[in-house]
Amino acid sequence: MEDRVSREPADAPIAATEQQAAMDAAGFRVVFEVPGRVSIARDGMSRTILLQQSTVNPEVTLQTAPALDPAVYIEASFISPGGSPLSPGLVLLTRDSEMIGQGHIPHTPGGGVVRLGFGVEDRVQVSYASIARTEAGPSFMGSNKSDTRDFKATLRNFRSAPVSVTVIDRIPISEEASVEVERLSTMTPGSEPVSEEKRGVVAWKINLTPGGEKEIRTGYRVRWPADRQIQLPRR
Repeated sequence: MEDRVSREPADAPIAATEQQAAMDAAGFRVVFEVPGRVSIARDGMSRTILLQQSTVNPEVTLQTAPALDPAVYIEASFISPGGSPLSPGLVLLTRDSEMIGQGHIPHTPGGGVVRLGFGVEDRVQVSYASIARTEAGPSFMGSNKSDTRDFKATLRNFRSAPVSVTVIDRIPISEEASVEVERLSTMTPGSEPVSEEKRGVVAWKINLTPGGEKEIRTGYRVRWPADRQIQLPRR
């Protein structure tokens, strides 16, 4: 006689999932309700509890202001998701799956833009040089002085992929009718003002092929009455 024991199959393990808090946003009030109970040890150590998590698709840009700093910087920006604000705090920054340091997110309302710097892109290089400077005093027939300055920025892409770089420069702004500022005809076309708040700051968006190189020319001429004293930027 043979005894047979019937065994029921064991229940398959269920993967544990971390639950998010339910958010209730109304007016100036935002409440996160954590499901269940959370026990926090009274040992004086800091603890982290998940309230909410979101996936964002940041826009990555390369920017340089070669007249001030001959380096190309990486910036990632994204729109704060959801209807709740982002509280200020530290964030971990990674590039190519490697941690490169920490950043800081300021208090950002829902739908606001967050910008984070990711350091220098050393595979894209830029140089900036003065091509010419001409100063002219009052002539026999005129009573004005002038100062003409011409600059050149050179960008080189050493990456194996094409890149787009925003090049930022500045042009003097006159607050008086007797002082005239004129852009030189050799200035590379296509520049646009950065913003209304940053008067005199212009930018170009330059596309570089792998191993490609491009130049940008900037320059201006300032005229003012000979009996006036003005101070121009040093560079």
